[in-house]
Amino acid sequence: MREQVSRPSASETPSFLKILKIMKDLGAEYFRGGSNTFEAYQWLQNMEKNFDTTRCQEDYKKDVAVYYLKDDASEWWTSVRRHYGQRNPTWTEFRKEFEGKYFPSEARDKLENEFINMERGQKSVRELESIFTRLRKYVYRGQEDEAVMAHHFLRALRPDIENRLMSVTYQRVDELVERAVNVEMNIEM
Repeated sequence: MREQVSRPSASETPSFLKILKIMKDLGAEYFRGGSNTFEAYQWLQNMEKNFDTTRCQEDYKKDVAVYYLKDDASEWWTSVRRHYGQRNPTWTEFRKEFEGKYFPSEARDKLENEFINMERGQKSVRELESIFTRLRKYVYRGQEDEAVMAHHFLRALRPDIENRLMSVTYQRVDELVERAVNVEMNIEM
């Protein structure tokens, strides 16, 4: 049975050690480095989600993140830290350095291009939705515009499904996905 994680109240500011304990209870994982941009991005997103959950103070975030670096990542941070001299880097600076190292702009550009050029294939609507959702977060412009994203999803559907749905303008991706799933089920009957 999983231990209950106690979340601090809105007025409570947990200590650094309390945050480390809660992060451990939440299943925070160590980041070892490497070249897998998805893994790096996911680690960073999980850290931020855990920071929100723990109501982590801004001045603790970088130190908590550094605590969860191991192997190559820890060595990388040691070398970056030297560049700051006597000044203690902030969470924002850590994040910028981390993204520069593990999620550089060319990797993000590649993923955005993969999203923009999603090829039509024989994937089911749900498979396509999974890929679409995974890549959507890497789009620089238009990511927040649901109508634009719905139009892009429509263009990525198999032609036999797209043709049955293109007469309507969809304002939300989830609405389009549900209709596309229904069309797909009717085609397969």
